[in-house]
Amino acid sequence: MTFLFTDVEGSTRRWEADADEMRIALAAHDEVLRGAIEAHGGWLFKHTGDGVCAACALFIPVASSSV
Repeated sequence: MTFLFTDVEGSTRRWEADADEMRIALAAHDEVLRGAIEAHGGWLFKHTGDGVCAACALFIPVASSSV
C-alpha cells in the first residue's frame, strides 16, 4: 500500500495575494490529482484545503503520477 500526501507550498501567501486566482488554481490542482489517483485505482480519503491524502494498493502508479 502506498500513501500520497500533497501540499501547495506557499498557499497562504498566494491566497492573500489573489484569492480569486488561487481558487481557480486549487480547483485545477484538485481535479488533476483526483483524476490521476482514481485512474490508477487509488482513492482520495482526505482533502486538506490545499492538499490531499490518498492511498493506492500499488506503488508505481501513484508514485509515477504525482508531480
